[in-house]
Amino acid sequence: MQAEGKVETETITQQAADIEAAGWTRRRAGPFMQAIGPLWARRAEQNWQYGLLAGEQHLNPAGVVHGGLLQALIDHALSALAWDAAGRAPCVTLQADTQFLAPVRAGDFIVAQGSVMQRTRGLVFMHGQLAVTGQPVLNSQAIFKIAKHAARRQDSPEANGSRTRQHPDFGSINCISTNIEPNPQKQSERARP
Repeated sequence: MQAEGKVETETITQQAADIEAAGWTRRRAGPFMQAIGPLWARRAEQNWQYGLLAGEQHLNPAGVVHGGLLQALIDHALSALAWDAAGRAPCVTLQADTQFLAPVRAGDFIVAQGSVMQRTRGLVFMHGQLAVTGQPVLNSQAIFKIAKHAARRQDSPEANGSRTRQHPDFGSINCISTNIEPNPQKQSERARP
C-alpha cells in the first residue's frame, strides 16, 4: 500500500514537471480553486488558457471526473476572460449552458479556453471549451454581468463600501460590498400570525 502511494506521488510529480516544461505556471486562484486544483495557466495567442490535472480525488462513483469539477473549471476560466474583456471589472456568472461531450479520467490534463462572443455595456457573452490532448470534452456558453455598474450609482466609491483587493491571478481589483437595511414594515408583517 505504501509503495503504491509512493509511485502515485512520483507520477504526479513527473506530470507536474511535464506541465511546467510545456509553459504552464501554477496560479493562486482563491480558496475554492486551490482546494480542487492546483490551477495552471499560460498565455496562448491573445488569450489565457487554464489547466487542471485530474486526480483520483476528482472522480465520481462511476470512475470518471465529476461534472461539477469540469463546470467549476470552465466557469473560472470564462469569468477570468470576461474580467479581462470588461476592463478588469469584476464579473459574475448569470447563466451557463454546458454540454458534456466525453468522459475525463484521472491523470488527464484538462485545458480550458474561451473567447468573447459579444460585449455590451453591462454583459459579456462567452464561449468556452475544455479539452484533453486536443479533444473537446465540454462546450459551454455563458453570460457574465459586469459588476462595475453598481459602483457608478453612487457618488463615491466609499459610499458603497468599495475597496481595492489583490486578485490572485490578475492583481488589483475593486471590490464592492453593500449593507442592506431590512424594511421594518416587512418585518412587522412577517411577525403577525
